Amino acid sequence: MSMRVSHIALFATVLVLLAPAQSAGQRVPVPVTGREVRATLTTGERVEGELIDVTDARLLLGVSVGLREVRLDALDDLSVRRHAWDTSRVLTWVAVGALVTGGGLAVACSQVEGTSCGGVFPAVALTWGIFGGIFGALLASSAWQDLPVTSGGLRSYSRFPQGAPADFGR
Repeated sequence: MSMRVSHIALFATVLVLLAPAQSAGQRVPVPVTGREVRATLTTGERVEGELIDVTDARLLLGVSVGLREVRLDALDDLSVRRHAWDTSRVLTWVAVGALVTGGGLAVACSQVEGTSCGGVFPAVALTWGIFGGIFGALLASSAWQDLPVTSGGLRSYSRFPQGAPADFGR
């Protein structure tokens, strides 16, 4: 019986090791969109959207209703989204991790005779909550980065860093 188990384990190991080779020929999807930006205008209006194009005088943003042109001299503040991990997303994974890990450990503990397992789930959930809360706050604070309002520094975040095609948006 142990010989059969070792053959299954060997087969599973080979499959795991060969899986990357099977997918090596596949293309990795590359995002073709610009970064999401938040702009505060000198009038106090806030504009959010995808950064499409940057010239020396203006930004072209993809907003919910189409394209919007914003002059650089009309910008008061500009932030770019670095990642999408906000507090709610982190805390969702913390809850899933706490439930799965805590539940699994509580069930495993209950299988051992003569043990008291009442504190396993709360201890695991508390640990997930502490570390998840810390990392959730850190990730939320790093999700947006303030950028200087200069055309050169913004181009690399746009959909067309070399400039939009002449007929784009018409």
